[in-house]
Amino acid sequence: QLFAPLVAAFFGEDMAEVYRSELQLLTAAPKCSQEQSWHSDNRARGITIVVPLVDFTAENGATQLLPGSHALGSAPSRRLLVRDGARVATPRLGQLVAYDARTYHRGLGNSTADSRPALVFRYDRRESPPPGVGLVSAIGHTATAKALHVSTAVGVAVREALL
Repeated sequence: QLFAPLVAAFFGEDMAEVYRSELQLLTAAPKCSQEQSWHSDNRARGITIVVPLVDFTAENGATQLLPGSHALGSAPSRRLLVRDGARVATPRLGQLVAYDARTYHRGLGNSTADSRPALVFRYDRRESPPPGVGLVSAIGHTATAKALHVSTAVGVAVREALL
């Protein structure tokens, strides 16, 4: 019920066809969690809501996102990716991170001495349950996201050097 207004606003339709498809407790273990591979949560439009149980930092395994990657191919998406590149979401305890399930993202490694736990809620349409992609597509998504990350990082660095 807490997320119902956010989920309803995201889908903008009859909520009868929307359901909570996942609820996970994810932890980046101290001093041993490695970066995840870039991935998306679903090939169809859905919403992922991350609830940090501690403050997120880049050092403790925060989520890194490629804003705009959920709408690859659209002109606004390309501009956003080129302008901003990858972003690390660093919400504090009590804040949320919400993104379209098609957005490329990954958890960063945890180099601190403390765990970085979070609850992850997923909401999808009944007709498009996660994950929505097979193994070959998942590998393709990882390669695409890596290429986007590198190319946008270069673009951002060049732009900043010219300023």
